[in-house]
Amino acid sequence: MGLIFPDDMERVFILSNIDSSEKMIMDILVFGDFQPEDPVYSSTFPRIEHTDEYLGIVHDYTFKIKEIIDFYGIPYKKCGEIIFSSLENVLKEIFDESEKYVKNVYEKISQERELKEEIIKTYEELEENRVEEKLVYLDKILSEEKEISNYLKNIRKDVEISIISLYNKLLTMENYFKIMSKARRSEYFFFLEGYIRSKSIPKLIEIFNKKYPHKALIEREKPSKYEMKEEPPTAFSLPRVLKPFEIIAGIYGTPSYWKINPTVLFACTFPIFFALMFPDSGDGIIVLIFSIFLYRYSKRKNNDQLAQISEVLGISSFLSIIIGMFIREFFGPLLIEGTRELLPSVPQTTVGPLYYVWPISPSIASKLSFIIPFGNYSEPVFGLIDTMIIAILIGILFMLTGNSLGIYNTLHKSGIRAVLLENIPIFIIYSSIVILFLYGFTDPRNYFGETISILSSLLYVILHFPNNPFQSPQNFISFISVLLVIFGLLYSGYAHFHILTRTKRKRSSASEAFMEGVFEPLLLLMSNTISFIRLLVLGMAHYFLLYAFSYFALMSANTLNTNAILVNPSSLTIIIVGNLLAIGLEGSMAFIQSLRLNLYELGGKFCLCNGRPFSPSVSYVKVSFN
Repeated sequence: MGLIFPDDMERVFILSNIDSSEKMIMDILVFGDFQPEDPVYSSTFPRIEHTDEYLGIVHDYTFKIKEIIDFYGIPYKKCGEIIFSSLENVLKEIFDESEKYVKNVYEKISQERELKEEIIKTYEELEENRVEEKLVYLDKILSEEKEISNYLKNIRKDVEISIISLYNKLLTMENYFKIMSKARRSEYFFFLEGYIRSKSIPKLIEIFNKKYPHKALIEREKPSKYEMKEEPPTAFSLPRVLKPFEIIAGIYGTPSYWKINPTVLFACTFPIFFALMFPDSGDGIIVLIFSIFLYRYSKRKNNDQLAQISEVLGISSFLSIIIGMFIREFFGPLLIEGTRELLPSVPQTTVGPLYYVWPISPSIASKLSFIIPFGNYSEPVFGLIDTMIIAILIGILFMLTGNSLGIYNTLHKSGIRAVLLENIPIFIIYSSIVILFLYGFTDPRNYFGETISILSSLLYVILHFPNNPFQSPQNFISFISVLLVIFGLLYSGYAHFHILTRTKRKRSSASEAFMEGVFEPLLLLMSNTISFIRLLVLGMAHYFLLYAFSYFALMSANTLNTNAILVNPSSLTIIIVGNLLAIGLEGSMAFIQSLRLNLYELGGKFCLCNGRPFSPSVSYVKVSFN
């Protein structure tokens, strides 16, 4: 639980003495695993006075302090402390400090911006009509703008000392009043409702028993799919290395509390797809370095989404480095295989300076040539066919996996009848193709030969259907595959007709059932399967782009000696430009196409992301109680 399926949630009802409410809310913030909800059981009681007013004030100060932080470009960090004696004292201290920054810094920043706009406006007016009064006015506002600018520069160090701490205090108090806005009160009691992970409830009970003995009561309610009107929030306990890939699943939305988490699958497939389309160790290292700088920048700006994107890019580029090592590619062919890879039939060619020190030997690279059908160790024709088979095999296996997960989600959402009508027909159709490509594993050493043989048999069976299906094992398997496709399409057509006749008139149902249940699945089967060939196409494009620039470098140096080419300034410039183009163009395309394959070809088969995220209220500072 927590990795593929959501963490168990429970709705809790907290009842306490009204005198303990202020400190109790702060304790809940420090606890950090409670999401407040609109009350169900205590909704008839009044809200706590002035909550919205204080929340508005805090939000306004938070916005203005954030403007100051952005103006100076101060990196974010977690720091600060609140000494909580009473809510009144904490607010007075924070508001006084915030007001000082607003008057001394924020208002000056606003004035500077207004003056800059006025300066631009005045320059435009002077271009149309050069009047002495306007020149005097321009000198005046330029002097004022310079004075304010110098003032802001001089106080920068003083601002940096404590403003992030103040910002964290404001964020904490913003969460404090968000909890308070959901609470209710009576003359003697305080009521609060919300969601907590089941595994965290004992810790909260321990805190309350220790700090508020006999003053607090917690009632628990486990969610029921069919009895609860609202859906519980969704939270997953993912390992740190998988968390960045939540941003990919997040494009669909938040998975329902009752559904499978697609993040784990995306964390496996996205880097693999990216690396197969971007197979070069040197370019992978550059992208990895870029992702590290991007991550540091995002942390300075406190931009979590950009940080996740940089981590996804970093993990994917690391896998590109690994695949590039196995196929012996480092900034193109010259540094390892040298001119011998560019002109293999010319005896005067030489190998690159890294040829003998590269960690992966040529013998290993030649055995892996079926993955990438180019380079010094590949067979151009057969390697291309082998790679197409591998790409399609990867595609259909992942699509069948996505469809299987879709069966689980539909079963939990709508029951067995919906599975039989919506998912099983597509599962049968995809299974028919999987059978063909798995047949090759009957002889693992000759997998590609066996696969090509059964695909040839499939063509024969289609052209001579339904005659002579028992001439050979390949013909029989192909015949079964064709029958499964036909059965799956007819089944899908009937299922759509069955659904449509209950929602629309019969006249239109037959034609729509054919289009949606027969024609569309057949089209998707072909397009989705062929779509994975882009893994091969973009990998080839990356290689041959670098191959072309390496060849230009060879012609520029006018020599077959690899080392002479690499030290020639013009040749080296050509190689650098080629790699920069490959990194920029092919890197972007690989990232975009990996995203598309995951979201459309894979995620579209099972993602039902109509849930809501678990967003617990937390404290951004250390809290101590006086």
